[in-house]
Amino acid sequence: MRAAWQRRILPDVQSSYPLAFQGEAGGGLAFQPHKNILAFGLVNLGVSFHSQFKQHYTAGIGAEIGVIVQATTQWKLQLYVQNMNFRTGKPHTYNTYKINQRFI
Repeated sequence: MRAAWQRRILPDVQSSYPLAFQGEAGGGLAFQPHKNILAFGLVNLGVSFHSQFKQHYTAGIGAEIGVIVQATTQWKLQLYVQNMNFRTGKPHTYNTYKINQRFI
């Protein structure tokens, strides 16, 4: 489960809304190719809410792939890419590329 709010700093020609609330849920598979690496793939279902959407919401589906690496005993690194396609309310697509780090 993931919940987030989204705000664009720069104008987006595809979307005129500056702030939207979004929730996602999904499931997938993971495997461990090395003792310090976990690779995963997910299918996500998402819903975004904003007053400018037709019916005030939009629903979509997408996919996510990534890896979690235990780089050192105190450093974890997560790399992933995500694509979401929303087809109701206000149709739009977005891609996410993320690097998350955690120092213990």
